Amino acid sequence: MTVPSSNFDVTVMLGALDPALSGRARRTRLGKPYLPGLAGFGVSDSAGTQARLYANRKYVGIDIEHLDRPDLAARQHRLAAWLARRDLVVVDFLAGWVAREACAKSVGLGLLHALPRLSITWARPLDQGGAQEIGLVFGRWRFVARCERVGRVLLCVCYRQEYGKPRISLLRP
Repeated sequence: MTVPSSNFDVTVMLGALDPALSGRARRTRLGKPYLPGLAGFGVSDSAGTQARLYANRKYVGIDIEHLDRPDLAARQHRLAAWLARRDLVVVDFLAGWVAREACAKSVGLGLLHALPRLSITWARPLDQGGAQEIGLVFGRWRFVARCERVGRVLLCVCYRQEYGKPRISLLRP
């Protein structure tokens, strides 16, 4: 999950839940976690797995979902048609979901507040491993979400398009 860049760095730590994190992280008035002195920080967890994101840019978000999530089919049935009306291209439901969630987190909003203003505008595969980039528009801002399967988890890092391609380092303890 490494992409070359000159000045945009993202580190993702994927592993077990870190209970000490809640004591170190603070929250904005909208609830987005942050670490004082660090431009970009994000956290996501799914079924006992946690992803922590550290970046040198502010508008960066992360989301993970387990691929075998038991309510995935029901969620897709309930939401797919509504989401498709907002998008310009069709993407896999789970990839679109984690891209949207990571984008909402990058701007410090919950998905319910961001969802009506988010749309997917393009998508492209990155390699044979199934990784892809998804372009999103949120208000006047453009974002890129990089989604990749890591074991039984779909991991997505989202950032403002104007930042350019990041160098993403994935660490697994």
